[in-house]
Amino acid sequence: MQSSSTRVPVAPRPATPPQATPVRPARRAAVAVGWLAAAWVVPVLAYALGVAAVLPPLVLVLTAALLRVGRTLLDRLVLATALLLGALCAAALLFSVWPWGLHPVPVAGTALTALLGLALVTGVRPRLPRPALADAAPVVAAALATLALAWPYLRADGLAGPVSYQEFQFFPGKASVRLCPAHGEWLRELGERFEMVWATGWGAEANRLLAPVLRLPQLPVISLPSGPFEPREKVPAVAAYVNSRPVAWIDDALTTEARAWAEGRHAPTLLVDIDPAEGLSLAVVRRLLAWSQRLPSSPSRRRQH
Repeated sequence: MQSSSTRVPVAPRPATPPQATPVRPARRAAVAVGWLAAAWVVPVLAYALGVAAVLPPLVLVLTAALLRVGRTLLDRLVLATALLLGALCAAALLFSVWPWGLHPVPVAGTALTALLGLALVTGVRPRLPRPALADAAPVVAAALATLALAWPYLRADGLAGPVSYQEFQFFPGKASVRLCPAHGEWLRELGERFEMVWATGWGAEANRLLAPVLRLPQLPVISLPSGPFEPREKVPAVAAYVNSRPVAWIDDALTTEARAWAEGRHAPTLLVDIDPAEGLSLAVVRRLLAWSQRLPSSPSRRRQH
């Protein structure tokens, strides 16, 4: 009797999918710290190198890279622009109260921190669709539009215009006075290099009313003519106060008499004309600090401001 063998089909064992190497918590923390540090290092470097204009497009591109809707690069950029405009409206309240105004470093640093923090929390890696040649012209137009919308922000970087000002009612029944409290930090930095002096029609009131707002110490006051006076009448008083010492004079009403006096001095003299519509800027502060570094370091030659 012949036995017959029964064959039972056996399905092949499914291949085990390769398991992803788990990311160690220490490595994850290092990556997070690196990203968040880059969110501030990049704006600081861009601002220091004078290329703060690249920061708005950078925020736009990073926003587009974190989106997962839109098939083309142009789709992503349009959606990112709409999202950023909405976020800008919501952030306007924050910009109106924090002391940095629209300075590019804190604005871009905060935006990049929020975007990179969102990427870390959600696990979404920045990725853009492959650009097509047809996207070139619209992308360039979007970049130019971004720069146009960011122009007030770029003007507030201390290189071209003012930061955030506030209204102060020092004298009831009279016009309010516009001051920027953030300027106090710049002036205190100048005070480390210069002997700061008030040369203003405010007189002693500058120490009583302006100094607390700017968080400045009580400063010497150059005696100027009482009552209304012409700006040129400041020159004799300033000349008598500084004598033969180096001087940096910052004013929004420098006259031809002041310039003639400066040109005739033997001691180093720097006149800085401030546009009253813009006020003090970080560029002026940097100019003054650079000028002071070129002066002799002798204690007998204290600079005046």
